This record gives sequence, structure tokens and C-alpha cells, in this order.
Amino acid sequence: MTRRALILVEGSRSNGPLYVEAAQRLCLHPITLAADPAKYGYLAAEALESIRVDTDNLDALIRACSHLRRTYNIAG
Repeated sequence: MTRRALILVEGSRSNGPLYVEAAQRLCLHPITLAADPAKYGYLAAEALESIRVDTDNLDALIRACSHLRRTYNIAG
């Protein structure tokens, strides 16, 4: 069975952890796409998956999501 993932784009330091927690409660694997994942300390602190991508570039975001579809069932 393919793991279900929720893709978050540029999470915030205040709301990001809440979205991650909600995703986990729904049995979804949260993945954050960010230009600089290091600026979101909660990602490293909780060993959450993040991918560095130019979030101002729609084509780059589409490529990243397409790549993730090979491994995950994207829930949103």
C-alpha cells in the first residue's frame, strides 16, 4: 500500500507545526517544499521530510510534486 502524503509549501514557523500535527493525526506523511527548509526549525527538530525547491517557480513545484507521486499517494 502506497503511503499517503500531504504536501505543504513554505510552512510558517507559527502555523507550520499545526499543519504537520493535523496531517499526522490523519495518518498522512507531511512533506514541506521550501526554498530554505533550514529557516523552519521545527522541520529539523522533529526530523520531518522537507525538499529544497524554488517555490517562486511553478515548473519547479510541479516537477517536485511529480517526483513525489512516484513514491507517495498525494492526498493534498
